[in-house]
Amino acid sequence: MKDEFEKLNSDLGKRLREFPDVQADTVFKDKLRSKILAGHTRKSKRGRSRGFSLFIRLGSVAAVLVVMLAGWLAFFNPGKDSNRPNVGPLFMAQAQASNTPVPQITLGSGLDGLRQVQFKMQGDMPAGLEEGNVYRYKNEVMTAQKALELARRLGISNAELVEDGSNIPENRHIYIAGQNADLTVWPFQGSWYYFGHPDGATGGGQLTVSEMENAALEWLKAAGLLPQEDFNVEHTMQEPQAADVVLTEIVLTLPEAPNGLALNGYIPEIRVTVTSGGKVTQANGTWYSEEQAIEMPFADYNEALEALKRGEGVFEAPNYRHYQTGTATIQRVQTAYQLAYAIDYTPYLIPVAVFSGEYKPEGEPGDQFTALVPLLKNNVRPNSGNFALQTKLPVVDSALTSVIERGVAVSKSEIPQLAAFFNIKGQPLEDGSIRDASAEISPTSWDGGWLYRANINAQIQSPDSNRISEGKAMEIATGLVQQIPVLPGEPGAPVVKDDGSGFSLVVFPLLYSGVAITSSDPPGFASYIAVQLGPEGDVWSVNCFRPMQAVPEEKPLLTPEQAWDKLLVNKSQIHVEGFFGSMPGDRFVADSSSVTAVELAYIPRHPEMMRNDNYDLVYVFTGQAQVGERLVNFTAYVDAVKESS
Repeated sequence: MKDEFEKLNSDLGKRLREFPDVQADTVFKDKLRSKILAGHTRKSKRGRSRGFSLFIRLGSVAAVLVVMLAGWLAFFNPGKDSNRPNVGPLFMAQAQASNTPVPQITLGSGLDGLRQVQFKMQGDMPAGLEEGNVYRYKNEVMTAQKALELARRLGISNAELVEDGSNIPENRHIYIAGQNADLTVWPFQGSWYYFGHPDGATGGGQLTVSEMENAALEWLKAAGLLPQEDFNVEHTMQEPQAADVVLTEIVLTLPEAPNGLALNGYIPEIRVTVTSGGKVTQANGTWYSEEQAIEMPFADYNEALEALKRGEGVFEAPNYRHYQTGTATIQRVQTAYQLAYAIDYTPYLIPVAVFSGEYKPEGEPGDQFTALVPLLKNNVRPNSGNFALQTKLPVVDSALTSVIERGVAVSKSEIPQLAAFFNIKGQPLEDGSIRDASAEISPTSWDGGWLYRANINAQIQSPDSNRISEGKAMEIATGLVQQIPVLPGEPGAPVVKDDGSGFSLVVFPLLYSGVAITSSDPPGFASYIAVQLGPEGDVWSVNCFRPMQAVPEEKPLLTPEQAWDKLLVNKSQIHVEGFFGSMPGDRFVADSSSVTAVELAYIPRHPEMMRNDNYDLVYVFTGQAQVGERLVNFTAYVDAVKESS
């Protein structure tokens, strides 16, 4: 084993050294630096590194399985009552089930994970509050000019606006660079992140922890960021940057909800890291001031438990394992408050039921668990989204075959034929790949597909000024894909996407029996062929991602009209663009929702997993919804397979 590892290490080093020298373009380098700093991570109370954006997605690789850890955003609507104020639909940054105690790093399960957990109540269910307050908080959207003013108050010298993404849905951050520090602001969430440069924010000293706390509070006060409300202060010692420099993180949190009940979650809070010399090295914060208390009827604990059983809410236990069955015995129930957001990012504190007790996986010892479910009532009105059909329903067959993911062995067997097509000379290596001086093609074990990569021996320049037109990119990519000798499915209509590099990426969904595998994540398909083109239209890479194969058994389908009827009685899953995850149809409420496209598609049953054993046939209804003053893009999924009688 040691010899094999040393051989692998030597081969990897050799291949890395064979890469050509790259002369970085300074404009492109500055843009890349901006993006990296905008996504900078920080330390949590438990010492874990976590992304700071409110709605984050993290990746974890285990063997060939890639698990997407996502903040599952449940949709909560208090319902419309003419005698009470209506706060509108609310999102909570949360996930379904997890074995980690950090709330925003939890494992979403597409409303299926919690169904593996059986809940039972030990004793009688206590009575909860019949009504109470929802607290709306102020959140002024920050402009680029206000962000610049904040940067100067924070002591950033020569502050300049580098990137104003406040009007770009995929970006939504403002980045400011200075001589001694940088600042990133998320204008809609009201969040900010300050990062001091090492040469401008360090220095030795002998300040006590109390003096370091005072330095942090004075720094916040000078910037106008010190909360006016009462707050708790915690101290966490950090790893020293040098022998004479001590770092302490000062954490400000709300002590409780306005009505005295406990708070759940990690926001609102402000974190400031200070050296023993009194210098701030980094800081971030999300803090709101109360604006209005709104009295609302609450769901009772039994209703909350039923919502938990059907897959809503959060479940956290150290011994939880994905897909594993187990029993959660509820021993205690109480009401707490947690932050939620309206579609326009207005923050609210809403009531949640906190269930706790012992979770015992099947055949394993038990451990403590905590489960959270909002106490805002479900909507009971039919067609709560006010859907209106603005297009024709498709014509579909009465039955259709299922699909499963194709094994990597099939891709390995196709590599020689594909290598000949791409004019790569050589014999297959042990891993199935074939390479020569011009390019290489290899199977991809993580998704069962394959990847072609050209050996690019050219100066990397700023891509935006050299990109070919979309029309030309589609023409080149279409001509190439039509000639590929072996494909698992039929290429669909291509779309040009931004792959983050700035160069042209043309994506073709792969169709199986004329049906695509869809996804709410970019590029919108879960099985596809992607062609990346260089600035002169030369082919840089071709990726066959997650190939599928048909299963002979056919499944009887609902008609599109029957699926539409199910949508109108809230029997659907809804995804809102810009928010991760989906929510039950009876949690979605809109003033109006125009459906402009309807199609039949396959979707992975567990979209957060790289590999799936099951793909479900669904009708996909897409369009725009008017929610308050905001227009949002939505996708509604309705099961397409007839229920067995």
